[in-house]
Amino acid sequence: MNAVRSAGCTIIAVMLLAGCASTPGQSMVASEAPAAQASNVVDSTYIDKVERAARKDNVDVQWVHPPTRRDTSDTSSTKPR
Repeated sequence: MNAVRSAGCTIIAVMLLAGCASTPGQSMVASEAPAAQASNVVDSTYIDKVERAARKDNVDVQWVHPPTRRDTSDTSSTKPR
């Protein structure tokens, strides 16, 4: 019985530690340089292509989560030419 209890406690401890390790934390944000941080923007080019193809086949497309792409352009800083 003690072996089962010990194994159960070990499994619970491992699951809790795995859950804590998978949550986004401060280390994830600190690893990126402030100038290199990218944001997600709606990929309007892809949306247009899909909707154009859908109209050909008389299909109605409703975007629940519009597709996004990574945007690394920084409009606040001036880039050397």
